[in-house]
Amino acid sequence: TPPSLFQTLAVPLLLAGMLALAAGIATSVWIFRAEYDELFDLSMKTKAELLLPTASYRWTHDESETPDPFSSLPDAQAEDEEKPIYWLIDSAGKIVARSEYQPPQVAPVSPEGFMTVGGYRHFATGTDESGLLIEIAEPLVERDEAVFEALMAAILGMVIPVLLGFLSMRRSIGRVQKRVIDLSAA
Repeated sequence: TPPSLFQTLAVPLLLAGMLALAAGIATSVWIFRAEYDELFDLSMKTKAELLLPTASYRWTHDESETPDPFSSLPDAQAEDEEKPIYWLIDSAGKIVARSEYQPPQVAPVSPEGFMTVGGYRHFATGTDESGLLIEIAEPLVERDEAVFEALMAAILGMVIPVLLGFLSMRRSIGRVQKRVIDLSAA
């Protein structure tokens, strides 16, 4: 028996729609990830550059034995797997202050700029006039969650119209096929 009208029209359209949906999702993943990484990197760089003068001043002018320039930061209250890690490093590469939370597998890498190491995104500032720099390591878990949630919203936004279009197309083709059968019987 020859293929039905539905098979003739719907299968190629459905395959083309699925390929277009897959290409759209892949493109969205790539664009979302690049844009989110850019935003998170900018946020981390700004935080480090704003924190350096304060941390440097507290380190060089605080009279207590171990001044902690990171103790009052709001992200110190986050869950451990989402907490950023801070280091204040002198020009000799010695860590002079650090945030309280320090997982053993994470250490400063200290080249100026960005680097991703062991599930953390690192950013180190240049040294200031006191010869100190700040390095921040933020867990990639937070970035991955944000990208995943945004992508799920985008994917649902693409999948639902495709499914509705498919159902509408199937119904329309069914009506056309019924009319063709009615006309050929007459």
